[in-house]
Amino acid sequence: DVFLDHFYAANAAHIEVALVQKAAAGSPSALLPKYNALEMFSMCAKQHGYRAKQYIVGHKILQKAMEIVELGEMQLTLSVIRLIRTCLGAKESASGAKDLAYAKCVEKHRLLDPIIDLFVANGARYNLLNSNVIELVDLIHRENIRELIAYLMEEHKTKFDNISYVDTFRMMAIQHQNNSSQDPMDDAKDDMRKVQSNTTERLDEDCEYTYFEGGDDGEEEEKPPPAMDMDEEDGFMPRKTMEEDEGDGEDDLISSISRRKAGVGGKWGRSKKNALPKKIAVSRKSNSIQSSPGSESPRKKRRVDEMKVS
Repeated sequence: DVFLDHFYAANAAHIEVALVQKAAAGSPSALLPKYNALEMFSMCAKQHGYRAKQYIVGHKILQKAMEIVELGEMQLTLSVIRLIRTCLGAKESASGAKDLAYAKCVEKHRLLDPIIDLFVANGARYNLLNSNVIELVDLIHRENIRELIAYLMEEHKTKFDNISYVDTFRMMAIQHQNNSSQDPMDDAKDDMRKVQSNTTERLDEDCEYTYFEGGDDGEEEEKPPPAMDMDEEDGFMPRKTMEEDEGDGEDDLISSISRRKAGVGGKWGRSKKNALPKKIAVSRKSNSIQSSPGSESPRKKRRVDEMKVS
């Protein structure tokens, strides 16, 4: 906002000077500043909303731009048409409704007269001038800008009657008849419905943004399940804390060995042939290794058997 205020207060006047300065026809170096000024004002009308509207309407930029058409330079004429089309297509930034300030300015000063005269003189030739003027008229018809539709139909209807290669002018004539038979308040009601629809969409977007950006403070965070450790014999078992493991390690090992000897419990009740490998219980208190009974290695047992035979 501060930048735009400074731009329109101090710098926009320099662009306006380039737009109105005298230039000789046929001199590209002299016409280039005018072309750049027209493109700059088109960008401002599209991007800067009401600030650009205040400057363009207040400083009569559209009237000054139409004077450039008299130079007869096609590139400059096309740039003027683009500027008018951009201004007429502008929306009010707050509500999204049609901004009629530009349309009233165009209607009041009859700014489309030179453009329509060039279009009629061009005939049915399909070129940039033809397509740009048709796009401009189509915008006026599509947006149903009543002031400009009435202005074109009342001033130039006879010029459009012979144009049959495109339906734009015929459809605009039908639109003009409908507007004449309708209550002008209907258009205002349509604008209000569009404003309400745009407001609802913005509120929905804000709600979605707030929902995804904000945290759910009222809900408790779900705690992850305890991590599982893999045990060679027992499969997955809950991981114990270090304190629990230090206190229960020896007791659990001794208990499991006793259950295996006694053959108690589903998987502990196995035959000796399928018995699990022996375990060595480590006593943390005595720091000694206690071997379970019958824990002699196969090699030692084989030596004892050989000695008995001999």
